[in-house]
Amino acid sequence: MLALLAHRQIGYWEDNATLWVHTIQVTHNNWVAQDILGNLLSLRGRHDEAMRHYRNAVSINPNDEVSNMMIARDEWDHGLSSQAIARYKTLLSQLDDPQEQADIYENLAMLYRELGNSSAADDSRQRAARLRQSPAPRSLLAK
Repeated sequence: MLALLAHRQIGYWEDNATLWVHTIQVTHNNWVAQDILGNLLSLRGRHDEAMRHYRNAVSINPNDEVSNMMIARDEWDHGLSSQAIARYKTLLSQLDDPQEQADIYENLAMLYRELGNSSAADDSRQRAARLRQSPAPRSLLAK
């Protein structure tokens, strides 16, 4: 009986995606597992499936930075610029790393430029440049 159960359990370790699908099935509100599975599916080119998992992760944890970034990029790619801008602005308030904030400001600059809002694009690009010149956060310096 134990051998049968062990054999069944080993099947869940077939590959990373299988493991994370099983983890989602046996855990409740596991945004980390949703996020990781989204990343794995995205790397395999299974974008629509990945986006479902990113959205699940955000529905469980609205502050999930990785999933919010992926969703914002997807919104941008699908012409949902105002939604992408709102999501990027929310992310700015959640991030502590000036370099990550600069990346978001650069994305905002491109979005604003596409929308024809050159003053907002210029402002975002300037903010990104200032952040790029900022010293690393203390948490990174301590490592």
